[in-house]
Amino acid sequence: MTALTLPSWFIPSAFEFGLARQTVQFRSPISGRFQSVDLLSDYWSISVTLPPSAFADAGQVEAFLNQLVGGTQSVLFYHLKRPTPVGTMRGSPMLASYAAQFANQISLSGAYTSSGGAATLKAGDMIGLNGQLLQVKDDAAGASDGTMTVNLVNRLRSSISAGAAITWDKPTAEFVSTETASKFVHNVESLAETGFSFVEAV
Repeated sequence: MTALTLPSWFIPSAFEFGLARQTVQFRSPISGRFQSVDLLSDYWSISVTLPPSAFADAGQVEAFLNQLVGGTQSVLFYHLKRPTPVGTMRGSPMLASYAAQFANQISLSGAYTSSGGAATLKAGDMIGLNGQLLQVKDDAAGASDGTMTVNLVNRLRSSISAGAAITWDKPTAEFVSTETASKFVHNVESLAETGFSFVEAV
């Protein structure tokens, strides 16, 4: 089923965005030393609170969210509070070289500013690659020829060939609702604020 896109009216009053990492954690009963094994699998989670809606607009809120109940219908989310990089990278960047599965560093080409200069990405900036939503680990500065090395918080889920496009303007991933039922509170003249939670559909 085709993923839904967020409607223009979808402007949360509160937005939570986080990363869940699959690990095995244990503490030695002898030494007390804590260990954690990374299973190289992670996913983003999102919680939103929509503000109260006037009676005339309540129906569109209900209809949109009710489609998502149960997780059978996915929706495309981006980082709503950081839709474009804080850094200066714009234009049409792409993957400069093959990136292996589980890599947490990628090389870019065509990483320029809007005026064609050497670009930057800041820690926490979001980029999209091959349908995966990636977060920049630390500040990255590109060279004058448009090349840039970017360290990532999360790892690539699959290998990707050189030339793949990098999305910087509202990069999205597919999310599904964790809610199994909806409940909408109606006041005399409005729909009360409504909260929903989502996890990345991986």
